[in-house]
Amino acid sequence: MPNATRHKLERFLPYAYERFGIELELLGCELDGRAGPEPQSEPRVLALDAEPWRRARVHYRVSVPERTLKAVLPPSDRASRPAALLLIMRCPSTRLRRGLRIALAPRGGHAIDGALVIERDECEGTLELMPYLVRETAGGPAPGYARRPGERLASARPWLLRVHAAPSISGKFLDVRYRSFKEDALLASFQDNVYRLECDQDAPVLWINADHDKLSAVLDERATTGKKARLRDVFYDLVAQGVWSQLFVRAVSDLDESEEQAESTYGWQDGVLREVLPFMFPASPSHAERVRELLRLRKDDLALLIDRLDAALQAKSQLAAHMSSLAEELLEAGKR
Repeated sequence: MPNATRHKLERFLPYAYERFGIELELLGCELDGRAGPEPQSEPRVLALDAEPWRRARVHYRVSVPERTLKAVLPPSDRASRPAALLLIMRCPSTRLRRGLRIALAPRGGHAIDGALVIERDECEGTLELMPYLVRETAGGPAPGYARRPGERLASARPWLLRVHAAPSISGKFLDVRYRSFKEDALLASFQDNVYRLECDQDAPVLWINADHDKLSAVLDERATTGKKARLRDVFYDLVAQGVWSQLFVRAVSDLDESEEQAESTYGWQDGVLREVLPFMFPASPSHAERVRELLRLRKDDLALLIDRLDAALQAKSQLAAHMSSLAEELLEAGKR
């Protein structure tokens, strides 16, 4: 059916660009001169919200592989390497945006270490660190390559610095957003649905259909007790069953049978497996053994794999407990 097709729109630059051509590592930090928490390589988060501080010093390493320079610079510029690194720090809550320019060495030195100083008073919530490789000087005519100073040549996966504890959200491994499906050109073909999940990307997004206003109101309920809270929990369990199933299937489909520790296409996929597999294979003592069991079932018994997944997600979400609490609330209300 034509109206069931979703087209993904992407913007492509008119010159050579490597989206994940460089790498940003966080090596550690100090808070007011004392040792701070260790960075978490997945999901690329540095949690700075466990204790008070005034000034943080974050140590980083940016790596620029030679293959990336060859891919984004024309042959005439590869010896001079007219490029620089720009490390951007953004804080949406305070609208802070700051850039640190780092020159590349004329030869060698593809890994550059440095440190950022962050003042606690100038940020709130989360900070994003994103490096870009940019053209530093103008270049001559070279079809297919950037010529103007400041044009981006490559980027990396960003890091998040959690400066302040965020409120608990219903979504995990994904961003939950509300939108009118009827008014969105890409979501309109799903306007009868409650939600739509987009997971073929670095950060999954769960769209909740705001056109179902009564359902949206329940899903956005903030109460911790009473019928509305119990109803919200059950609604979320129903949505979560489908969402987690999609996330899990996408993560499993990317696993290579020949490499049980194969790197996932997206960072969130490994997190999904680590979250779900203990419920599916409780007798397996390690993640590596659970992955082996998973691969075996994927190959030999797909029906049993789906059965195990369904049971695991019900246990994980405590569906029976939430439904029982809602039933008790409704039955008590009926007696009054």
